[in-house]
Amino acid sequence: WEVAMICNIGEVLIAPANINDFDFYYQLKCEPESVYWSGYKSIPDREHLKEWFRTKVTLLAEKNCYRLYMVLFGSEKKQSGYISIYPHASGEECCEIGIGISKMFTNRGIGSESIRLAIDECRRLGYNRVFAYIREDNTRSKKMFMKVGFVQTGRAKSVWIENLECKIRMYE
Repeated sequence: WEVAMICNIGEVLIAPANINDFDFYYQLKCEPESVYWSGYKSIPDREHLKEWFRTKVTLLAEKNCYRLYMVLFGSEKKQSGYISIYPHASGEECCEIGIGISKMFTNRGIGSESIRLAIDECRRLGYNRVFAYIREDNTRSKKMFMKVGFVQTGRAKSVWIENLECKIRMYE
């Protein structure tokens, strides 16, 4: 799926993650829906994930690195999810985005607005192509990405999904 510093649209804001965001990020990654769509059988190991998180938030100053942003919602700027932006392995000026919105904040348009903000951030970072891999069975994500202008390219990869104990196609 592709689309031909702090970003804000309405009540949705994305801001670079910092180590103080870890507890929310961990809680989100432990939600049953998040575990399922991540393809795992159980919640992540807290210490392992914390080390991974710490590494990612300290690399933000580097040009071509994995970037993690927190999605904030409403006037209280409540943590509601995350957006990830990372360079594509091809070395081209393209990147992939990923998203996770807490179950408590779904069906409010937060995901769509977050993706729009992520696209703006990708352009600011110098990427001229933005894409996402979406599981073939993830209808909700497909609709959300289409809503903001992504189109399916027809390219796909097969990925082992632990909780389903099979390979499943992820479409670009």
